[in-house]
Amino acid sequence: IYDGTKLNSRLEWKSTYLIKTGFETLFYFDNWNISITNATAFPFKCGNMYDSDWYTQGIKTNLSKSDLYSNFCYDFEISLKYSFKLPKNFNVFPTLSFNYSYSTFNAKNTICWCGDTSHTNLTRDYPWNSEYAVAVKKFGIDFYNNIYMLFLGAKVEKSFNDFQLAITAAISPYIYISSIDHHLNNIGGRYYLLLQEAFFSSFNFKLSCTYKINQENRFFIVPACNFCPEIKGVFYSGKTKSKNALIDQPCSFNFTKFSITIGWMIHF
Repeated sequence: IYDGTKLNSRLEWKSTYLIKTGFETLFYFDNWNISITNATAFPFKCGNMYDSDWYTQGIKTNLSKSDLYSNFCYDFEISLKYSFKLPKNFNVFPTLSFNYSYSTFNAKNTICWCGDTSHTNLTRDYPWNSEYAVAVKKFGIDFYNNIYMLFLGAKVEKSFNDFQLAITAAISPYIYISSIDHHLNNIGGRYYLLLQEAFFSSFNFKLSCTYKINQENRFFIVPACNFCPEIKGVFYSGKTKSKNALIDQPCSFNFTKFSITIGWMIHF
């Protein structure tokens, strides 16, 4: 969250690992194929959340650290591909896809180191790690995040007898992000709604390796990276989810996701 160009606050949701299970269904029509993917994460402790505040420009006065728990995470993707066969067992697939991701996290067991005047009762603000800062227990934060992305890209595939290697690269012509931070306290807390949208600001890369066991069964592994540089948006604040006031402060959002998918494919 910014005040003009000055950074006021930053939340970092660092999910070190999530374990997801799901399925993919593929349909083939001549050179066309459609794939539909669903995946859901198991809820458990998965990392840490950090909340930083700058009450004085250039001085990080407050820093809190929380245990991060995944509550419910869901991914959906539908892709349309067209196959072009090339010499030497190469295939090229122009791809159009839609991705939706919903995540909820809970930040618990929060400790905040505060160097601002409201906590220290001093005449000026001090850094969070100075000798004047005090440690304060906080109630935590609930986080709700929706990400909608369109992707345009291409997949290049090479076959080697029973092996297939493929590289996919895609860019998102449109991305929309809606997030709610619910800062808890003893009287219900406060909601912060953040909205961002951008064009050509998210990128997706995949490397897939498939082993053909027999005509019906294949084993595959797919490392992937999806990242979105910082994009600006609008910021609302209120005491409920539905009644929020627009605050004259821009906010931003960025993310990086790394994943490894291991699966078994059955052909009917």
